[in-house]
Amino acid sequence: MRDRLMLRSSAVLTAVLLGIFVAVVPRPAFAQADKYAAAGATTLIFGPFFTGSATADLLKEDIQSSNTIDLDLQVTLECGLITDQFGTFSFSDANVTVWIEIDGVVVPVTQTTAGTSTDPPPVGEVVFCDRLQQNVNFAQAFQFDQYIHANSFNWIKLNVGAGTHHVVVRARLNSLTPIGSAAAGLVRRRTLIIEPVHMSVSQDVQPGT
Repeated sequence: MRDRLMLRSSAVLTAVLLGIFVAVVPRPAFAQADKYAAAGATTLIFGPFFTGSATADLLKEDIQSSNTIDLDLQVTLECGLITDQFGTFSFSDANVTVWIEIDGVVVPVTQTTAGTSTDPPPVGEVVFCDRLQQNVNFAQAFQFDQYIHANSFNWIKLNVGAGTHHVVVRARLNSLTPIGSAAAGLVRRRTLIIEPVHMSVSQDVQPGT
């Protein structure tokens, strides 16, 4: 009986000490299950331009990590183009590309294990909406069109160092239109989710991997 009581007392003491240890262990700034998120709903219109480009900041978020981590960055947004054509055989050719910057450095889509970009230019940019609108009427006319749809894309950033980091989602309107026609980019509801992931030590991000 005495041996049983001693075993029970030992088990209780072990459980109490384990509970105290778990309670005092500091939680990492960016633990495995932690996520950061940002969202926006204000309509952004950038442009219009006859031929050229314009940029806009879509979302911003500051994150903090106590150690080196890999990040999965997920962007979803409603992307649209506003185009107008005036004249016979006129056209508006435009697209909106989106990319992510961490501390002012573009996150590439493909990269080596060391995090060096292997993207073709423009590095890190993904087309979210694209439109070619043509007016093939013989009569001179004005035509206005607006197209909006939702798209998403995931970027992986390897080996993000410890500390506080500033994350920005940006967009660029690329427009090719003759005089008399124009195009503008439009972004409405949008979200950014940043999630820590633990990739293999030798992992890279390449086409087909």
